[in-house]
Amino acid sequence: MKKTFIFVFSLLYVLVITPDVTTAHEYEPNLRWFDLYYASSYGHNVIKMKVSDNLLDNGPFENKAQLAVSNWNNHSNNYVSASMSSFSSSNVDYADYDNWPGDWAGLDGLAILYDNYGGNNIDGTFQYSTIYYAQLNLKAENFNPSNDHAERLVAHELGHAMNLGHPEDSGLISSIMLFNCPYKIPQDHDRDDLENMY
Repeated sequence: MKKTFIFVFSLLYVLVITPDVTTAHEYEPNLRWFDLYYASSYGHNVIKMKVSDNLLDNGPFENKAQLAVSNWNNHSNNYVSASMSSFSSSNVDYADYDNWPGDWAGLDGLAILYDNYGGNNIDGTFQYSTIYYAQLNLKAENFNPSNDHAERLVAHELGHAMNLGHPEDSGLISSIMLFNCPYKIPQDHDRDDLENMY
């Protein structure tokens, strides 16, 4: 009887108490990037992005977009197919804010997502279920060009363009979307989110 009790208690602990570090998905469930194609070889949709190659030339973010794109392409379980593009044909662009508005104080980056009618997620005018354009705003003044935090920030903000949000259980999860941007490469949690969304 005692052994049975211990077994049942242990099983309940594993099922109920032990945290699952990959189940908290932070995204708007009905919001998607607009440019998708179905890849039969993978058995799922693939996000197609054109990222501006004009990333704050000669600043701390120079060439960081290319590194972020490569990391998403190579570590997303084939859910992301991003390429560098000229500013005129890109759908993910960048801006630098030297003097950030009060509501953004303390942030190093902010992704503004736009629907196909010009509404966006910051001023509350985003009304539709498709992201057509993303502007990734980066605060260059806080970065040393030799520090890889700039690369991590660009990869993080690019994740927002795909509708990935900040994980709530930050102490239990490894994610490129954690608020302090600890990773340059998408983690299992991020790949799980993409699988659930797309």
